Amino acid sequence: EATGQLVGGGVNTFDLSATQAATVADKLFVATGKSAANIESFKVAFSLAGNVAANAGVSFEELSAVIATLSNQGIRASTIGTGLRTWITNLGVEGSKAQKLLGGSVESMGLLGSMEKMAQLRPGSGTIFEMFGKPGSAVATAMGQSTEMYKEFLTAVNDGNGTLKAGGDIINDTLVGSTVRLKNATLELFSVWSSAPMSAVKGFFNEWSQ
Repeated sequence: EATGQLVGGGVNTFDLSATQAATVADKLFVATGKSAANIESFKVAFSLAGNVAANAGVSFEELSAVIATLSNQGIRASTIGTGLRTWITNLGVEGSKAQKLLGGSVESMGLLGSMEKMAQLRPGSGTIFEMFGKPGSAVATAMGQSTEMYKEFLTAVNDGNGTLKAGGDIINDTLVGSTVRLKNATLELFSVWSSAPMSAVKGFFNEWSQ
């Protein structure tokens, strides 16, 4: 019961429904398959930055893509989550130095627009550290240097619908152990946040993994 409540709450963080669990799983499969991040990394980063990102208008796909991007930059999941949370929060403070320097918030400029603004600042400058602190400045600097990589990840994640279902036979035939681990880890990821019945998520996995 407690796990089911956590599952629904996580999906609701991004205004999704339990019936979209399959789509979420597809996109996570793509993001982890194409990046240095794994399901555990995503769970940590999402738990730290998910609510703040969603409240700033960042989509599930955008957050997945930026976590994948930052993971490929060698940044740890906890730093990614804390840094993103700090970066988004500080940019959202009306009249803050960060907002004045970049010309807006993540909500007003969008995630990519904010990253492109970061690209215009000199990496390693004291200004960035002053605005965002240690984790925030590391993430902010990396995002400013990785806009093209982010775009590639975002395209891949957005195109990920049906990935698990389409590849089900191959996965079952050659990667049974990995499939089971992905299934269990993804269910655990959902359980960080959610409150809809766990059966809605399990039903999808049972369908493609049999």
